[in-house]
Amino acid sequence: MDQIDYRRVREYVEENLGRGRTGAQIGFFIANLALFVTFALVSWLVFMRQGSATDSQMGAAIMLTLGWFGGLIFHGASLLFNTRMAERQLRDSLTLRGIQREMSRLGISQADLLQAARTYGEEKPKRSGEMRLAEDGEFEMVEEDQPQKRSETRR
Repeated sequence: MDQIDYRRVREYVEENLGRGRTGAQIGFFIANLALFVTFALVSWLVFMRQGSATDSQMGAAIMLTLGWFGGLIFHGASLLFNTRMAERQLRDSLTLRGIQREMSRLGISQADLLQAARTYGEEKPKRSGEMRLAEDGEFEMVEEDQPQKRSETRR
């Protein structure tokens, strides 16, 4: 009997857990939006039907509408921040912040890091020439003055 691949099981759980969580959040947002529209319409219809509504009633209708709308905006923003793209951007930002903290802890400035990157690029040797498989099974550089069969050499 084959062994259970627990890594694949974990990947499946993580993938579907995220999907299920996102689906539930979208469902709650839609329910929140439907309730907002319903209660806002009802409150404004009640306010409009009463010809002699007081300022406090109008203030209550405005407060209900604006407050709930603000809540919907924050609820929608939380949905946007829960996407993979937002998570990737946050992960990149935190990685950069972590690297900057380590650089400051070690006393490395950004100018030093850029200079090191430039000199590394200049000093890095480029591969040139052809390689062949030696008798011991290792690759070795082919000297230009040694003629080799084309079938033995590799680029």
